[in-house]
Amino acid sequence: MSELDFAAIPRTRVAAVAFLLTAIAVSLLSSSEDPTRWPSMPATPLYGVPVPAPPTEVTPEIVAIRGCAEGVAHPSEARLDAPAQLAACNDWVKLSYGDTQARLFRGLFLLDHATSDSERQTAFADMTAVIWATPEDPKPYAVRALIHAMHRNDLRAAMADIDRAIALEGDDPHPLLYEFRATFQLQIADQNDDPDMVRAALEDARRALTLAPDSKVVPEIEGLARQMFEAFTGGEMGEFPGEAPTGDETGGAPPETGGAPPD
Repeated sequence: MSELDFAAIPRTRVAAVAFLLTAIAVSLLSSSEDPTRWPSMPATPLYGVPVPAPPTEVTPEIVAIRGCAEGVAHPSEARLDAPAQLAACNDWVKLSYGDTQARLFRGLFLLDHATSDSERQTAFADMTAVIWATPEDPKPYAVRALIHAMHRNDLRAAMADIDRAIALEGDDPHPLLYEFRATFQLQIADQNDDPDMVRAALEDARRALTLAPDSKVVPEIEGLARQMFEAFTGGEMGEFPGEAPTGDETGGAPPETGGAPPD
């Protein structure tokens, strides 16, 4: 995936929040800074992790797996367009009934490529199935949180899933998770003219910045949060708290508000 141009962020609040959400989704799917971060992460270019040399044999399973995970035809290596890649993902799911890895890849692909309500529902169902199979893995909760926010406009469910992902990460949460939650909080703040939710978003942005000082998303969150706060209250926020948090602000896990995956 290509890097997003942050200079092109729209200046209306709703459009800006949607842009930020897309930015961090792209970061999730293309980040290569630490491929061991989530041990259950499959080896695929979707995550920036090198893929082993492809097999020379040609079977329906290998064709489907490479088409879905790598976006290439096997053995020709020709690039697949989005419909062909989705078809490969569907074949992989059919050929490996019950394989949650196949559903993980299809759900990830549809997160960024779904074009219909049916495809958006498939992404949700796939990630829910992965959560049921691996309930202690934070990653599918984070992805489903994005699906809730981007595909279903259900911010309550998005917050529950991202809280669960952060809780499962324990004392060393991935900074992207705080960027996700800050962006969800800005969406909620925008819907309810809620300055307290803006402050909560800034707290999560601070946590993300502590863990990832070079984050390109955090300054955009801060700028949008200031714009919202001033619009809601008529006053300025003051200095952004950029110093490292103290006490248990970054440690421990927030309450497990995610609960069991919905039906």
